[in-house]
Amino acid sequence: MNYLSSHRNLVVIFTLTMLATWLMPHTSEAKTKANSKTYALIIANNGSVNKGVKPLRYADDDGARYHETFSHLADQTTLLTVLDSESQAIFPSLVDKTKPPTRRELAKQLESLKTQIQRDKKAGKHVEIYLVFTGHGHIDPDTKEGYLSLVDGKLTRKQLYRDVIAPLDADYTHLIIDACHAYFMVQSRGDQGDEWTDDRSTRHHDEDLLAYVQQEQSSQHDVPDISSMSTLGVILSTSGTAEVHEWSKLRAGVFSHQLRSALLGGADVDQDGDITYLEIEAFLAAANASVTNPKARINVFARPPAQDQNHALLSLSDYKNASLLELPQEQARYVIEDGRGLRYADINKAQDVSSSIVLLEHDNEPATYYLMRDEQEQAKLQLEQPASTITGNSLSFAQLDTTARSSVEESFRSELFDTPFGAGFYKGYIASRARYETLISTQKNARQVAMLNQEQPQWNVAPELGYTLSGSIGREIFNAQSAQHNLSFVLGFQAPSQLTIGPFVGYGFSSYTRDEGSAQIHRIALGADVGYMLSNEHNFFIHPRVRVAPQVVLIRDKSLCSSTGTCADPTGFRGELMLSLGKRGDASRIVSAMQLDLGLSMDVFSQAGITQNQETIYPSPVAGFSFIF
Repeated sequence: MNYLSSHRNLVVIFTLTMLATWLMPHTSEAKTKANSKTYALIIANNGSVNKGVKPLRYADDDGARYHETFSHLADQTTLLTVLDSESQAIFPSLVDKTKPPTRRELAKQLESLKTQIQRDKKAGKHVEIYLVFTGHGHIDPDTKEGYLSLVDGKLTRKQLYRDVIAPLDADYTHLIIDACHAYFMVQSRGDQGDEWTDDRSTRHHDEDLLAYVQQEQSSQHDVPDISSMSTLGVILSTSGTAEVHEWSKLRAGVFSHQLRSALLGGADVDQDGDITYLEIEAFLAAANASVTNPKARINVFARPPAQDQNHALLSLSDYKNASLLELPQEQARYVIEDGRGLRYADINKAQDVSSSIVLLEHDNEPATYYLMRDEQEQAKLQLEQPASTITGNSLSFAQLDTTARSSVEESFRSELFDTPFGAGFYKGYIASRARYETLISTQKNARQVAMLNQEQPQWNVAPELGYTLSGSIGREIFNAQSAQHNLSFVLGFQAPSQLTIGPFVGYGFSSYTRDEGSAQIHRIALGADVGYMLSNEHNFFIHPRVRVAPQVVLIRDKSLCSSTGTCADPTGFRGELMLSLGKRGDASRIVSAMQLDLGLSMDVFSQAGITQNQETIYPSPVAGFSFIF
């Protein structure tokens, strides 16, 4: 009897211990969620502040899709965009929830978020925020600083860090940018048609990208480096040819579609329910690994928060009003479309991974989805109730009809998501990434050492040829008025600090008609030109400068220069105070700038051998033009 009682007590203790072990993490997780707040701010703009840049087609659609995704994750989601007519028809419930993507509206929303976050943190809550930008980007040609286009102006990199991220002061900030060079050189993304089209320029700006994410530009020291913002995580789209793409079949940017596929569960390679930065980076690498066309290939830059590099971007359990689709076990390429005909997610599942995809409810109503396998079979998914689980192995697939496609579209369809994503790919990718990070770190340190040891700045050579009119020193010699024609050549050197300096050669000529016959005055000067060039973003510039030089004055007049008819002052001096106004053009052309030259000249010469041995100073206004090559 005592034995049975003791045995029964042991069973009870063991059961209670196991129950407590199971409840503790769940209780802790519930407590953590109860003490946390999450916000999402999404900015999507089809237009560009730069003239001649075609508007995008799907930035507003991407903004709407991001809103649908993050509204199921965040406690508050804000969308700044202008939906076009087609997008308003597809996302009617979002029309009255959007605000225009202007600088004023952005400042208003940031102030509201800042107040809410301060209130949350004062209440002891853990706060995280998602910042999503999709649209046109560019790089300032002078400062090399990236910026995004809002409706009424630029959002520069400096403003992004100083006016957006830093003031919000969230515990963790997740920054997502889908704009060229995430950095920002967009040319076109608005072409029509059913095939994928290039949406960015073909110019290569990998160095600008590196400067953006590693803060290497010496002129940008007042801008924070992301490595100094330890709670900031970043995901950016880029490529070796500086192109990112939209595809009308997706009705979205390709990078944004891939990223949403990852966030909805496609990247959860270890099936722990958390989506980390490394998992997303590896998933996107696999999605683009087989794309052979360099213009279509997308590369991704992802950096987790330095404070906790394993900090999850999100957890699948955070999704509200959502069901879970457990994909079938076999290796296959899956495409999911929703009941509106929109491409929802893509995943090429490896044999060694069990993948689950979150299916979101739309407008609080059960949604319909279609699961396609290897573009040959399709199953209909009808969500009967929220938070249900659908087992893929129990689905009934029917055969799909295939239609002919163009060679480009077929290549794009077959190569994108062609590499299976699983544990094997993930481990190999992480190993190669570690080697890459070591290489980048070594190169960065070498560049920093080189910058510290660099004694001379980089100078640009800018030859200049000019013509001006001024008064002639003949007024002092012959007591007669005459214009002097002046030619000048400056071998100019421009420093990064806008200082200009270089040697110059000047030649002046004037002629007179006298009773005794004609007379000419020649002068040749060889000296230095020093100035400072001030320019604005439209390439207009003001160039104040000073020229000083010794010069030779040569006079040809038989009545004044004895029998030889020629006399000279080899020890003269010339000074010029000039103000040049101009505009830079295309640096690839022979003439890169034209400028108007206005100023004052001063000639110091002696009339030795003419009338008397006396130094004379002659000032005169100068006006003309010059060309910079």
